[in-house]
Amino acid sequence: MSRPLRIVAADDDRAVQHMYATMLPQMGHDVVAVAATGDALVKSCIEHKPDLAITDIKMPDMEGVAAIHAIYAEHPLPVILVSGFYNPEAWSAAVAEQVVEFLVKPISRELLEAKIVRVTRLWEEFGALLRESPSVRQALRNRRLVERAKTILTRGSDLPEEQAFEQIYESALQQAQPITTAAQRIIAAAEATTM
Repeated sequence: MSRPLRIVAADDDRAVQHMYATMLPQMGHDVVAVAATGDALVKSCIEHKPDLAITDIKMPDMEGVAAIHAIYAEHPLPVILVSGFYNPEAWSAAVAEQVVEFLVKPISRELLEAKIVRVTRLWEEFGALLRESPSVRQALRNRRLVERAKTILTRGSDLPEEQAFEQIYESALQQAQPITTAAQRIIAAAEATTM
């Protein structure tokens, strides 16, 4: 189980709202608000400053992706986007500017828990980049670079994604350089071998 989190959940379906309100506390988390609209999600996140938001993509008045863009302007946080079907356009629009995981309904406890663990770990990695960056926007750009380096390290190996980040981070510490510089070295080395 992941560490206990303060969570805001949003869905326009009352049954799904009830599921979050009961399932998440059973997993050890605190549901600080349940919202039925995108606007209510944004207001709840700004008011409660949760550790995580879980939101349906299709919401009345404001889609989930637009809501998390509005939230990021005030209180950046990790997000799990939920949909009744896989939506690659929404996914690519979200991951470009946020730390996001994607979950397709129906939602099982095991899958939700796994997504919470993963997005929390990604957020911790992002926190390391944020400490080195002058702004959230720059940290998000740097994250794309680090994700590319992680892909290079894990491709064709048994190396777990979290250990790939640890390798990049340790390399940066040893060289007394930013994480992005270590990531750029990995990318440059990979590009040099393909030429």
